[in-house]
Amino acid sequence: MIICRTTFDDDDIIAGQGSCGLEILEQLPQIQTLVVPVGGGGLISGMAIAIKALKPDVKIIGVQTEAVPSLAESFWQGRIVHPAPRPTLADGIAIKQPAERNFELLQAHVDEMLTVSEDAISRALFFAIQYKHLIAEGAGVVGLAALLEGKVAATGPTVVVLSGGNIDVKLLDSIINKGMNDKGRFLIFRTLIHDTPGSLKKVLNLLAQQKANVLHIQHARFRSNIPINCTEIEVELETRDAAHAQEIITALSAKGYTVQGL
Repeated sequence: MIICRTTFDDDDIIAGQGSCGLEILEQLPQIQTLVVPVGGGGLISGMAIAIKALKPDVKIIGVQTEAVPSLAESFWQGRIVHPAPRPTLADGIAIKQPAERNFELLQAHVDEMLTVSEDAISRALFFAIQYKHLIAEGAGVVGLAALLEGKVAATGPTVVVLSGGNIDVKLLDSIINKGMNDKGRFLIFRTLIHDTPGSLKKVLNLLAQQKANVLHIQHARFRSNIPINCTEIEVELETRDAAHAQEIITALSAKGYTVQGL
């Protein structure tokens, strides 16, 4: 016999997920705040029931994406609502239709609901990779995003649940590149040089002196705004940080190059 159950709107599922809360109390009995990703609400319902039964002063905070805030909006308004969903990195928690059971449990046992932006989720994914060496999915890091964005007042021992690692490799590549760019680890610029032998070498030598790693170069000779006997180059560099990128721009400008950052 096959029995189909939802991943959140089921008493047995909720009870089973409460075991996560018991493990947290066992490993960190001094916990003061728990931050949990919320989709349908099964995970946070079970954890909140278990933790509040043993340590009722723990603050339980649920987090959803701003793109699909069905339970957050319902929690705030005190009734089930159905806000229009938008595309999201956190597709694993993009539940459009809240269940009455989970809504009532959140109202009874959860202290606060928050939402985070798509950019915040992207930054949290990059943070997990860069600084904690963890591969997570968008839905799994919404709690971390709330913490990093300063939406959670972590005044004592705080636990943030990372609840999934199912992320597409292409999306992961985009997250890393965007994170690197946001941190000033990439610099893309255009400048004009003379269209003569050795002109590009001068630029490359200058970049080498600045310890910049050249990733890509593109030439453009025939645009209407490019003077005769000149070529425009677009250069993509890997840099140490934003300060290093600015040092490179300053060094190029000092040698007479007009630099247009992209």
